[in-house]
Amino acid sequence: GKLAYGTNNRVYLRVTASGATDSPQLVDINVRVRYKKYILYRYLNSTIGDHLYTIDPNEMANTNDYVLEGPACAVFKEQEPGTVKLHRYFNAGIGDSFYTTNFNELGNGKWGYVYLGHECFVYNTPQTGTKPLYRYLHSGLGDHYYTTDYNELGAGKWGYVLEGNGIACYVF
Repeated sequence: GKLAYGTNNRVYLRVTASGATDSPQLVDINVRVRYKKYILYRYLNSTIGDHLYTIDPNEMANTNDYVLEGPACAVFKEQEPGTVKLHRYFNAGIGDSFYTTNFNELGNGKWGYVYLGHECFVYNTPQTGTKPLYRYLHSGLGDHYYTTDYNELGAGKWGYVLEGNGIACYVF
């Protein structure tokens, strides 16, 4: 017979051979829990010049203001070991959605930005299979733009420039 149970990401399996009179053996099997990845969708509101990113495709279902541009990348909805929150802010005065892993950058909100909570979980450092999510700012439009394709805007194009070190976080 077999009896399996788990604790602390480890599964223990008690195995006894059919007809055996020996004591059951405890086999320790180390299991890596894999979390489901979610698409981070990119939307554009061309009226106010804002790019919004969300893992909830229904969030923009009842608005004509934002149009789906497509998937930006894949992220985690739940926290995986080693990941951090991607914090979400909105500034209605300039019509800008802003995302950062550094809560201290805007805290609970400043400079017109309102803290909306965290959108998802990402990595702060490169991990196997991840790629950088580049962060750009168009100061004339007051728009932050995020992409995993460096060639899309390079070091800067169409008024967008890399902001800070240029990398917001690491995603799939």
